[in-house]
Formats: sequence, structure tokens, C-alpha cells
Amino acid sequence: MPSQFEIHLHRVQSGLAKVEYVYLSHDRWPLSRQAPTGPRLNISVLDSSFNPPTLAHKALAETSFPESFKNTLGERERFHARLLLLSVRNADKLLNSSDATYAQRLEMMVLLAKDLSTVETLAPSAETQSTHEVADSNVAVAIIDEPTFVGKSNVLRTSIRERISQLSQTDVPAAESSGSRPSSSANPCLNFLVGMDTLDRLFAPRYYSSEEKMQASLRQFLSPDGDDSRVICARRSGLAEDPEVLEARTLTAAREFIHSDRIALVDLDSTLATLSSSAVRRQISGGTPDFVWKSFVTESVANYITVSGLYLHLAV
Repeated sequence: MPSQFEIHLHRVQSGLAKVEYVYLSHDRWPLSRQAPTGPRLNISVLDSSFNPPTLAHKALAETSFPESFKNTLGERERFHARLLLLSVRNADKLLNSSDATYAQRLEMMVLLAKDLSTVETLAPSAETQSTHEVADSNVAVAIIDEPTFVGKSNVLRTSIRERISQLSQTDVPAAESSGSRPSSSANPCLNFLVGMDTLDRLFAPRYYSSEEKMQASLRQFLSPDGDDSRVICARRSGLAEDPEVLEARTLTAAREFIHSDRIALVDLDSTLATLSSSAVRRQISGGTPDFVWKSFVTESVANYITVSGLYLHLAV
């Protein structure tokens, strides 16, 4: 009998659904369970292979809202919700026989979602300008069948808007009685969390049919008048390419959107910035002592890898 994760995967891979939410920290995600919702709903999206999820993934998922991303009043905002996203189509990576299956990755992503900070600071509401805190995180895990960020942005925004609309049906009576804004008015703004190597690929013409198509797609993706999505890029080290060369090339290509505050740069802890899923896989298959590779992932993910016998024999 297929697992719930395999059922979700089948729905996406067969075209029955464009997005499947396989885990929600509460049934009102992406809306807050307790605090009022303002007109803008800032959602961080960590889209990765999660093969396996590492502490670098966790640190990136917990990234604070960049100071440069201010609203139209010049006020600093906060993330209202977080999303861990797995695409079953990747423009660069094919599923290897020694990789964790998509279903196994989803299981590890759910473990990571539960390991994320249990207290989320919510943005001030438009009415009160006060800060609310809830005792549980506002995190979801989803799968999608889109290989590009531009495509993911479009599909996710549509899916989340539909979800908000459905949730708002139960909010209308409460909103009318309290005089507050109904949840259906919340506009989702997606903030994609990436590494410098991923940002480099976003601005690489080889992933588009032409240079003109790339520019048009990026402006649609990042413009406030388009998808209104933004990108938060973490500097990385330990890559095959010299990080300084990579960063110089990438920032030159992205300068238009950096200057317009559509892309922000952040720094992870120097140790976490060197972590990679591929290094964890190599260490496990190479017989590195468990305590070494287990220090790169959360305890729950480490236990899952051990029990499932993952990455013991990497394909050549």
C-alpha cells in the first residue's frame, strides 16, 4: 500500500494537482492561527533537493526578514509563514539510484519542519501595529512539478491564494463581528531562500530560450507589478568554484534587482555555510564515523537516515 507521501507525489506527477501540501503545522497555514492578518502575507520559500536536509537548510529556513525589504511605508516587516518546497522536476539534477526517494525526502522535510523554531514572531497588524507571537510555528511542506523559480512563483501564488480564499470562508463571520479585515484580502508575497550558486543559475541565459526571454521572465518574477516575489541569497563556501569569482559574476548579473531591493544578501554562520547534502552523502558512504556526519543534520533526520539505511552505497 502506498504511503501518504507517495499518494501526494502521484497526484503531482500525474498532473492531478500542481501543488500538494504534505504537512501543515496547523490547519490555517499560511494564515496565523491567532494573530490578525494584514494586507501582505510574507512567506519564505526554501526550495531545495533536501537530499538530505542539513543544518544549513535549517539555518536558511530560519533566516530573518531582511532589513532592506521594507513595505511602502518604509516599515520593516516579518515573515508570517514558511514553506519547505520540493520540486519533482529539477533543471539540473536527475534522481540517482542511490539518492533518497522523493517520498523519503518528504519524510525528512517534515522532520525538519518540526525541528524548526517553535516560536514565530509575526508582523505587526495594520490595525494595531503591535507584534504578536504564537506558541507554534507556521510552517508547511509541499511538492510541486515546476523546474524553474519563475514557474514555481506563479503556481505557488495561485495555489496559496486559493487556499487563503477557502480559509477565509470560515473567517467572514468573525471578521464582521470584530470589524477586522477578512483573511481573503491577504496578498501572498513569496520570498525564495537560495544559495549563491542557485542565484547564479537564476541569471544564467542557458536556462532560458533567449536573453530577452530571461530578462522578461525575471522582471515578471521579481517586479512589484508582476509576481512581486523576492529572493534572499545566502553566501556559501566550500563550492567547486571560487566563491569570490562566483559572487562577483552573480552580483553583476543581478545588480538591477539588488539595487531595487528585490534581492537581498545574507550571511550564514561560517561553519553552516560550508555544509552540503552531497558532503553528508559522501561521508556516510565512505564510512566516516557517525558522529561526524550526524553533526551536520538535526537529530531527527540523523535517526531517519540511520534507520532507513540511506546513502550507504553511492552510485558512481
